[in-house]
Amino acid sequence: MKYSDSVKTLLLAAIDELAANPEKYAEYQLIACDGSSLDIFRNPGDPDTFFETNSKSPRGYNQVYINACYSILDRRFTRRNMSM
Repeated sequence: MKYSDSVKTLLLAAIDELAANPEKYAEYQLIACDGSSLDIFRNPGDPDTFFETNSKSPRGYNQVYINACYSILDRRFTRRNMSM
């Protein structure tokens, strides 16, 4: 099942409300972030995830990219607007 971006945003916002007051260290919230590419089932008909053929993949492939943020002190994954 594929959820729309608006549903995902609402769901993550509702989950974030459960921890509205995150733990802090010297007034900072400690968050570790990492991104990963995940290969998914090949579907050339999905233009959002399909990558065209190249020398390493003669048939093309589908892939999604995920950015995960983990609140170290709260010990949970989170979605936060971070500014530098």
